[in-house]
Amino acid sequence: MALPRYRLRLLVPGIVFTVTLLLILVLTLDRIREGKQAIIGSLTETAHTQMNQLQDLLSDSLMRGEQGEAAQRLSYAALSPQVVALALVDADHRVLIASRQEWVNGDAAAIPHYDRGLADKAISLHQGTLYPGATDGLHGYYPVTLGMRAGEIRPQHTGILFVGYDFSGQLGALRHEAFRSAAKLGAILFLFALVLSFLLHLLITRPIDRLLGVVKEIAGGNLGARAMAPGTDEIGSLAQAFDEMAEKLARKQELLHDQNVQLEEEIAERQTAQEALQEQAFQLEEEISERQAAQEALQEQAYQLEEEIVERRQAEDKLHIIFDAAQAGIVMLDANGVITFANQCASKLYGFETEEMTGSRYDDHVHPDERPISDELRDRLARGEIDAITEKRHYLKRDGGDFWGLLNAKRHLGDDGSLLAIIIVITDITELRNAQFQMGLNFQRLESLVRILQYRCDSVQGFLDYALEEALGLTASRFGFIFVYDEARREFIHTAWSRDAVKACGATGQRMPSALEEAGLWGEALRQRQPVIVNSYERPDPLKKGCPAGHIPLERFLSVPVFGGQEIAAVVGVANKAGDYDQADVLHLRVLLDSAWKICRQMKGEQEREALQKKFNQAQKMEAVGRLAGGVAHDINNKLSIIMGYADLLKLQPNPLSDNQTHYLEEMQKAANHSCEIVRQLLAFSRSDVISPRTVNINAIIADARKSLGRLIGEDIKFEFRPAEDIWPALLDPTQIDQIIMNLAVNARDAMPDGGLFSIETGNASLDEAACQGIAQARAGDYVRLSVGDTGCGMDGETLGHIFEPFFTTKEVGKGTGLGLATIFGIVSRNRGFITVYSEVGFGTTFNIFFPRMAQEGGSPEPQEDEHRVVPGSGTVLLVEDEEALCELAARMLGTLGYRAVIAKSPGEAIELCTGGHLGDIDLILTDIIMPGMNGKEMCDRIRELRPGTPALFMSGYTADVISAKGIPEASLHYLQKPFDLLKLSQMIRKAMG
Repeated sequence: MALPRYRLRLLVPGIVFTVTLLLILVLTLDRIREGKQAIIGSLTETAHTQMNQLQDLLSDSLMRGEQGEAAQRLSYAALSPQVVALALVDADHRVLIASRQEWVNGDAAAIPHYDRGLADKAISLHQGTLYPGATDGLHGYYPVTLGMRAGEIRPQHTGILFVGYDFSGQLGALRHEAFRSAAKLGAILFLFALVLSFLLHLLITRPIDRLLGVVKEIAGGNLGARAMAPGTDEIGSLAQAFDEMAEKLARKQELLHDQNVQLEEEIAERQTAQEALQEQAFQLEEEISERQAAQEALQEQAYQLEEEIVERRQAEDKLHIIFDAAQAGIVMLDANGVITFANQCASKLYGFETEEMTGSRYDDHVHPDERPISDELRDRLARGEIDAITEKRHYLKRDGGDFWGLLNAKRHLGDDGSLLAIIIVITDITELRNAQFQMGLNFQRLESLVRILQYRCDSVQGFLDYALEEALGLTASRFGFIFVYDEARREFIHTAWSRDAVKACGATGQRMPSALEEAGLWGEALRQRQPVIVNSYERPDPLKKGCPAGHIPLERFLSVPVFGGQEIAAVVGVANKAGDYDQADVLHLRVLLDSAWKICRQMKGEQEREALQKKFNQAQKMEAVGRLAGGVAHDINNKLSIIMGYADLLKLQPNPLSDNQTHYLEEMQKAANHSCEIVRQLLAFSRSDVISPRTVNINAIIADARKSLGRLIGEDIKFEFRPAEDIWPALLDPTQIDQIIMNLAVNARDAMPDGGLFSIETGNASLDEAACQGIAQARAGDYVRLSVGDTGCGMDGETLGHIFEPFFTTKEVGKGTGLGLATIFGIVSRNRGFITVYSEVGFGTTFNIFFPRMAQEGGSPEPQEDEHRVVPGSGTVLLVEDEEALCELAARMLGTLGYRAVIAKSPGEAIELCTGGHLGDIDLILTDIIMPGMNGKEMCDRIRELRPGTPALFMSGYTADVISAKGIPEASLHYLQKPFDLLKLSQMIRKAMG
């Protein structure tokens, strides 16, 4: 029984909407599942990379003793909204640094989700691991080197970096966005289904209903019924043919009716004639003639009926022509699913002849995957449970191919309600479906590019790992790699492995080189400079080099070169896709990896720029300090020379001083000496002081300083000296070693007010590149090690980060200048050495200072001098000094020492004195170096032309870099650095005069 029209109009859009809604729901749930897996995977990889970086940074900071820097790095890392817990815990599970202050110095068990067993496991394996949490989160344990204790060159203690992540926000946003997109898509598809259903009803279903109604009316005897369907399409042509056939049948029916009426009249007349036969016998012949005429008319009517049958057959032939002209396939089935009619378009779609289609089963042409649902829908249509079907269907062709069609099926019933046929209209939508599939691939490619461009990572390695996983997703591959190519060395560097490759092959993820000559099929991408596709890896190939034991079995393989300009920068390979690789996969990889490689080059450039900027800032800082020191050194040194000189002269006065005067004089000398020391430390830090390096044995220098060290640190502090046997020689200024030891001894004394142990140890050290990694200014080679340690209060990480800065001090006001360690740093840097510091609060501090080893001992030992006795002398000294106060002081000091001073206040005056001849013999020239018009070196050269062999002693308050800038090599002269006292002047005169 046919459904009323209004029910049919509701049923068609209802079926379309229901199927569409179910499809959207399935796709939405699948998208949420895939999105969750992608987010969790991406966030897990990102978190692991971040923690590995933080692990290295914390280890580096703690190894350098910069605990404050480590705390700052941990605080920055804890700012991430996904991080809910972040703490550095020692091996005893005591919290050292944490994102929440209340955890610090407490038991790590107070931190949510902290597991002692997993922490101990991470320390024992020395490998960081992330574990999934009970909710949408992760917990990670990463071993961290805590630093180096006294006497250690490399740290031996390890702690654990615990991190807790919460990803519920991202996953909630994913679900919300997915359902919101599904709702929008559902609304759009619902409107599309309504429009599609309305068009199908308007263009196909309603015209067919009208044709079926006309057929029923004609079959019921209403020959005046007409379809009256406008249009020039196939259904319109069919309706017009029906109307023409009905018109002809109506005319024939009218003619037949007229003939029947006439026949009835003739029969009535015959009856009248027969009744009148008895009365009018003479009319018998006429009646017989009329009867014969009537019989002839009946024969004529039979002839007309035969013509009518022929015309009806011709109308059926026209109907077949119309069906064959249709661009859609039209098939009629009986109740058993057997094809009773198929037009030419349907035959072409399936690849059969029309005669071959007739009599075959419709389900034999449906794809095997869809036959069960096709059988069910056809049976329901035949039983009358549904009146029509509109859906997409997958069909088979005769040659083994396939196509997709849009199916519209409707029942055709007889007058008694029985099923006459199932009419099916099939439209080929294969090209439309392929276009939609290609559109989906392009959308995936665009999404991958957007994710690559939006991905944020601090390392190139992490970015390449992410790009490789995106490449695997685009090509639906299981395994993959990225090899960076070194053109100069003709070898590959294994830069990135996919996660499945690491698991299946046991790859470590390390950057391992591989020569181009050893590369098999995947190397052909570089040699041929074009992609290589292998969709049957089992097939023999002479280019194969074989796989190592344990390698994953390869089924299919694709290798694509990545270009950096005109040169090949890398090769990316993917393997074991479920289907064959094609040019679409090549395009995916090229677009994705070309973009990724450009971003990598940009990241490398930014990292190099940041490193250069840091070096430049440090160099500017050092240059500023050097300019400051050099700028003030000359004037300060001159004034200090006057103060120290007159103080010495006062002490040598014949009249004894009172106790108060003696005390005042001693305090004045002490202040002057202290100021002199400050200037000298500033010059040492800025590398501007004048030094006299020679080959030394640091054991001997320290042994000579032991007595003064004992007096300096006091009796409450125990002093130990552990010299190494066969210590290597080093090229140093001995006074600089004394300065280093004294500064460190003073700091150790102040750090141990209640006593303790102060130790000095020497040794030889040969360091390779691995040992130098992470240590500023360290280079591989042989070194002489000087270790100075104490058991004092120690320093925290914040303090360690500033100890070498000029004027930084933790001592009280007036008890330290903040230049001691800065001076040590300048001395060590100037001698091409480096320093490592390990300190722990409450346990003490150890300074390890490394000086380069001399290849062989050279030079001469420093001459022995009486360092505490003024040495008088005699002779004539030509004193050349342009500053009047200094000139007067020097003359008085020379006179005190027993020398006759001849004063010249300019180089020209000194040359003039020597030229005149009345000066007599000159035993020594004592001259300032930097003077107006001519420097002291040039002046001495002019005088020696007149008086060959005259010795000279040069003095200056300028720094070494200023003297060198004037073209005066400091190694070629005897040099007296201002300020100086009477003792130093007497010793240097004696040395200069031989």
